[in-house]
Amino acid sequence: MNKTKLIFLLTSVAVILFVINLFVETQNNRSHIGKEKQSSKAEIKKTVDLILKDYALNKNWITKRKLKKKRDSLEYYYLVKIPSDLSTSVIVKELTKNFIDGDVELTVNEKNKSEETLVTFSSNGIAKFLLKFQYDNKLARASSQISFIIYNYNDLSLNERSVLFKFAHPFGIVLPLEKGSIENATEIKSNKKEYFIDITDNSDFMDFELSNNSDIKKLTKNSNQIISFFNSPKYFFINSKTSGFNKLIKNYIIKKFAERGRIILLSENFTYLKGENIEDLKSLLEFHLKNINPNDSKCFFIDAQDWFEVQNIITKFLKKGNKIISPNKFLIMSH
Repeated sequence: MNKTKLIFLLTSVAVILFVINLFVETQNNRSHIGKEKQSSKAEIKKTVDLILKDYALNKNWITKRKLKKKRDSLEYYYLVKIPSDLSTSVIVKELTKNFIDGDVELTVNEKNKSEETLVTFSSNGIAKFLLKFQYDNKLARASSQISFIIYNYNDLSLNERSVLFKFAHPFGIVLPLEKGSIENATEIKSNKKEYFIDITDNSDFMDFELSNNSDIKKLTKNSNQIISFFNSPKYFFINSKTSGFNKLIKNYIIKKFAERGRIILLSENFTYLKGENIEDLKSLLEFHLKNINPNDSKCFFIDAQDWFEVQNIITKFLKKGNKIISPNKFLIMSH
């Protein structure tokens, strides 16, 4: 064998050995990665438990049951009974979202006309965890109701107003006693939201002026004017601590509004959500929501800009079966 052939042969052998070694290492790495990605039963259960807790499902509604026939390495499944006000599809969607980036796959099978839903959690084709959802009309989650009235609407840009009206949650908007509020009230009504008028500050519009210096005739006339221009709301607001009205004038205004079927409420009796920063604001709202008793209701005043910041907290609150109601509904219930 000449020198050239020998070099070629040795080079070929070296290349072949390199390729074989590379292939073996790749397979080992894949095997290693596959093992790393396999979620354990305990890890899956921990995530599932947290999600079920978010929906305020009583732990007594969740029971461990033995399978009639062993499935892969599984001998048990978890039966989750849920109240009729909660859709199984909502929980399944939440479960899917939480496992979408990992190795766990969800398979959903509905039985008995959707009265039962079986969810299989698998990793690398092996069943690791089983959930069976079953409706029970006798069950009910303890719930409470909240409502929101937004102020400083005038500070929002046109784009922010457009985004605001896209929120599905009911809410109300309180406007100052100004001529410009007439147009804003029309805009709010056209977007199927509620508005209220705060008569605390003396208006810059003569037809709306209410002050201690006004005589009875003017107070009567302007009270009627205000109601005529803003004839939608039944409820108006006043802050007796900052309005500057003396007791006699304030009581007279309340009386004239009542004669037209309108009710003036003291805004200082409501909870204002304010914080030094956004985190303080969120903590304050979470504190109030945590301390609302079942079957109770509460109405909050919140700045228009801050409303956008607390949506995740509201969503979390609603997951537990609580409700957000319109301010008018709250006010009718409480006054």
